[in-house]
Amino acid sequence: MSDSQAKQPRQVVIVGGGVMGCMIAYQLALREKDLSITLIERCAVACASSGRAGGFLARDWCDSLPTEQLTRLSYQMHAELAAVLPCSYDYRPVTTVEANRDPRHSPSASSSSSSSSAGWLDGEHVSVDPKADSSTTAQLHPYKFTHALLEATRRLEALRELVHGTLHEVVFSGSASASASASALHEVVFSASASASASASSALDGLPAVTAIQVMIDDSSGEQLREIPLHEDDEVVFALGPWSDQLRRWFSTFPAGAPYKCQSYRMQPAMPVPAEAVFGYVRDEADELHILEVYPRPDGEVYACAGMHQDAQVPLPDDPAEIAADLDKLAELQHAVGLLSSRLRGGHFVAGTSCYLPTSADQLPIIGRLRARNAYVCTGHSCWGILQSPASGLAVAELLLNGKSTTVDLSPFDPERFCSADK
Repeated sequence: MSDSQAKQPRQVVIVGGGVMGCMIAYQLALREKDLSITLIERCAVACASSGRAGGFLARDWCDSLPTEQLTRLSYQMHAELAAVLPCSYDYRPVTTVEANRDPRHSPSASSSSSSSSAGWLDGEHVSVDPKADSSTTAQLHPYKFTHALLEATRRLEALRELVHGTLHEVVFSGSASASASASALHEVVFSASASASASASSALDGLPAVTAIQVMIDDSSGEQLREIPLHEDDEVVFALGPWSDQLRRWFSTFPAGAPYKCQSYRMQPAMPVPAEAVFGYVRDEADELHILEVYPRPDGEVYACAGMHQDAQVPLPDDPAEIAADLDKLAELQHAVGLLSSRLRGGHFVAGTSCYLPTSADQLPIIGRLRARNAYVCTGHSCWGILQSPASGLAVAELLLNGKSTTVDLSPFDPERFCSADK
């Protein structure tokens, strides 16, 4: 048999170069040697929320929720990954406190002294209470973490190519256009949770297959359309984060999302601060309440972000590079953070930005097979995307390689749950 006739390695195309896409690539590379991974990213790896998030990890804050198993396993995996990934990404356990500022009430002596190191939160009218110890909360640098996953995948020789381009078209078998495919998909009845293997196989037989992903590449020579073919055993995973809504072009039953926007900034404090994550509830001089988070980092910087909100006036841009901070909201955040601590109030501003967090109608991740034989999705983790990425990536890898995840129960996250609710 000639080289040209030799069987090609199984290909997985991953659309989205954030933490989910890179984690899925890494978990696949660990488990399958004869695999060729193509990663598609419009802007740059970790250019959006995966590079702009706080990186806070909590073991048990999702207990009693459908994401408990996903979260606890991920927290354990984070500690294991920190020991094996090839690049440092500032992972460390941290204590966590809650800081309340309310001029209407004087803080009690017990609450102010309840944390061994929280004396740095010395703002007027500020009380501090312990929230978690370093055995159950930790942190990492999301941008460095995502790139460490990518580098590890490269070293496992599984990454065939990183393609910088915009998702343009999803081509289906037996369909001349995306709209025709979407119509066909809408008529297919499919249950990812079918108990009998025969019925599951029959359901798959009724689904079309994705045969190509078309990407628009804009380089120095102008726009060029490139088609990445998918053959019989090849598969595609969409890890598009807050841009997952565009899947509705090709998968008409995919649920609409409403991304939340989060403002953040980095600063160099006036004095060093301890490894202590802070969840703040700050009532300012105008009696307005600000909900915020503060994460000192090992490199000496402090990251601060405001609570999530939906911004109808500023819709999600098509291009991640166009996401910018709201300067007024950023100024409010800086002021509120400064009310907690003189070290933060007197610090040096480094940079401000914002990001959009992917959500779903029921506030749960969306992980599983789409209405195509070889297409999958992993999105909708909201503010817990960095935390829940290891188990999510592992589950998707198992789903692709084995037909189901044996490590994580994915039934609460099945994309089909929204279709069932509409019936």
